[in-house]
Amino acid sequence: MRNSGTCTWTTGYALAYTSGNVPAAQMGGQPIAVTRNVNPGQTFDFQVNLIAPIAPGTYQGFWNMRNARARDSVKQFG
Repeated sequence: MRNSGTCTWTTGYALAYTSGNVPAAQMGGQPIAVTRNVNPGQTFDFQVNLIAPIAPGTYQGFWNMRNARARDSVKQFG
């Protein structure tokens, strides 16, 4: 993901599930920490292990970057 903001993502930042259209939209995904400093304009690769729900349907999840204080630091995407 590209850091298109104005602050550096430090190891205190994480990609975290925020919400979804149904509870199962999280698909077991857990927060993924940033493991190095990512300056504005740089990219970082996240790997998120997800488990598909058994029931067919539409599952839409939204994830945010969160800072060390667990505050959402950028807009949702998903």
